[in-house]
Amino acid sequence: MDSKGLILVIDDDPSLRRLLTKHLVSRGYEVEAVPDGESGIQKALSLKPDLVILDLLLPGMDGFQVCQKIRAEESLSSVRIVMLTAIYLSEEDRISGFRVGADGYIIKPDVFLSKPVQLAELAETVDNVISGKSDALPHPPSPDRILIVDDDESNLRLMTMRLASEGFEVQGAANGREALEKSASFDPHIILLDIQMPVMSGIDVLNELKKREIGAPVVMMTAYGSEAIAVEAFAKGAADYLIKPFDSGSAARRIRRIIDGYRLKLSQEKLTERLKKISFDLLNRVSHLQKQNERLEEAYSTVRGLSEFNQRFIKSLNAELRAPLSMILSFASLLRDTPREQMDPGSEAECLSSIFATAFRLEIRLSNLIYLSRIQAGAMKPVTGVFTLEPLVEEVLALVKKTLARDSIKVAWFPQEAVHEVEGDSAIFRDILTNVLDSAVHRIEGPGEIKLELVVEKHGKGDECLLKIRDDGRPFTEVDLLEVDLQDTTFEFLQHGSETLRMNLCRHLSALLGWSFGISNRPAGGGEISIVLPGLRQ
Repeated sequence: MDSKGLILVIDDDPSLRRLLTKHLVSRGYEVEAVPDGESGIQKALSLKPDLVILDLLLPGMDGFQVCQKIRAEESLSSVRIVMLTAIYLSEEDRISGFRVGADGYIIKPDVFLSKPVQLAELAETVDNVISGKSDALPHPPSPDRILIVDDDESNLRLMTMRLASEGFEVQGAANGREALEKSASFDPHIILLDIQMPVMSGIDVLNELKKREIGAPVVMMTAYGSEAIAVEAFAKGAADYLIKPFDSGSAARRIRRIIDGYRLKLSQEKLTERLKKISFDLLNRVSHLQKQNERLEEAYSTVRGLSEFNQRFIKSLNAELRAPLSMILSFASLLRDTPREQMDPGSEAECLSSIFATAFRLEIRLSNLIYLSRIQAGAMKPVTGVFTLEPLVEEVLALVKKTLARDSIKVAWFPQEAVHEVEGDSAIFRDILTNVLDSAVHRIEGPGEIKLELVVEKHGKGDECLLKIRDDGRPFTEVDLLEVDLQDTTFEFLQHGSETLRMNLCRHLSALLGWSFGISNRPAGGGEISIVLPGLRQ
């Protein structure tokens, strides 16, 4: 592919040289890069590039000096120059750059915020400079504007002509009122103000300019013998004074110094405001980062706690699962190793029943583990809907009778005549009721009974269904009745066994669905669990 042009980059920052080189090469330019002004001038003389991208702040010879030397070489008269400078570019720097022959500026990154070079702006400027689209380039600044205030018409005309010949844009005012009007419309960079005038004296005009917050520097003009008045003007905020008549050349130099000082002052004020804003933004960012760090520390603490909890839980669960798994393996081995002709049908059925019941209990514990993991991760999201209570209770009872309950345990169910619809997650209700019934079976050591009774109370918004499950087995211990927060990873309930976990899991799942779960011991012996579910209006 044909090259779009040869570019010489002169910058002492190696990372920026690499960035500019890579980007410009990708856009079809040939690029040479050097780190300082001396080698930059030598490369420019040997290569005759189409464009020089020149940093203002170089070691040794600065960008202005390099620009002057390149412009002084006749063989480099056609080379275009774009100055690359710091973000806080003063008006004085910009004017100086154009005076020595720069064609435009690109802005470097802000040191405080580490912003990268704006590559889109760089590419557009380079393309425009090389293609000669001058309308798209930065233009040299317009002439400095001077407002001369003098009631002597001939003196005003003479000063206007002489200062215009020095390159200034000049307007005149014959009195103080006209000066105040033109100071707003003309927006001068400097005001030359005669002290002795009718209607409003120079001192009066100076006071009014300060009241109106006209920031342009004011130079008082006075005749011989009026220096004392000029000193008074200094006290009131004048920048300097000139003694009439004055030499236009020396006056122009003083005026330029005053304007440059004024620009520098404005740049410093803008810089101060920008630094204040940057400092404020940095404080906000630091505050934001501190909050983020606090959240990260909390998250880390939670994750670490979850990890410790999971390790403890797995160790505890391992001990609980080992027994039922060993039982399943023992019964299965017995069935496998006993010859068919020696196997008693009753014993075979008992082995199969034990295997089925143990596997079912194992499934309950694994399901509880999944629930607990979801609660710990904050990912427990019930699927609510409407289900009919009585058929679901009967379904669970049939399963428990088949898999868990022994022949010596009787299960009695006392429903209402009518069926009732309730709101909630039917799968969670099934698991809660299965855990409750398994707990009852587990605590009945010999013959016993489990009773389920449904009590319905009428309310304005609908029925309230109270399901009571009573058993005459071993009562709940104080540890079983202990209420713990399943979302708190610091609790130590695991040492108390699975019954504490099971009851608290049922309580937590019920609360998620807006149900009430109660557990207590009966005065006559055994335990009682109540589940209150809001029913729909019948």
